[in-house]
Amino acid sequence: MENMTSFNTHYLSWVLRAIAKKLGLWGLLSLLMIGLTLAMFISKTTEIQQEINLLETKIAEKEASSPSSEVIETPVAQNNTLQTMTEFYQTFPSAPAIPDTLSQLNQLAAAQQLLLNSGDYKLNKVVAKNTTSARTLTQYEMVLPIEGSYHNIRAFIAGILSTLPSVAISDIQIKRESTLSPQVEARLVLIFFVRGDQT
Repeated sequence: MENMTSFNTHYLSWVLRAIAKKLGLWGLLSLLMIGLTLAMFISKTTEIQQEINLLETKIAEKEASSPSSEVIETPVAQNNTLQTMTEFYQTFPSAPAIPDTLSQLNQLAAAQQLLLNSGDYKLNKVVAKNTTSARTLTQYEMVLPIEGSYHNIRAFIAGILSTLPSVAISDIQIKRESTLSPQVEARLVLIFFVRGDQT
């Protein structure tokens, strides 16, 4: 058994020396560089995929916990309730302010070097039920396709949530054509909430 192991070791050593002699110094260096580049690329791709999976998991957990965890406390007195609701509705912009919100959206995208293609927008007007018998909110839905690096798209999403309180993200889909590609394609469904008319 020891003779067999010794034979295998000598044979492997002979093969490696033969390959090294045939490739020469520059060939060995090139082979080493290719190996290191491939290892770094695989490591980076795995890291990006893990971050995408983590973000998708967090979004799924937030969507699952939102209906049950968010409780809005209302005052007992009727006049306080009406005043609170009036103040609440005043925090939302009116419909004519939507172009300003879109401008802010474009600024957030430009800050992350993302281009928003207006040709891909899909705008649907959905009027919510009037639950206060005085005011209502109107929802405008926009489907927004984006292509760029994962980090830039994630920063863009965080910017929407932190600077545009009247805009909600109802759906996020992220995909990548190839595991080797640094670019990802995202599809966001945004909901713009605006004040409706008084009844």
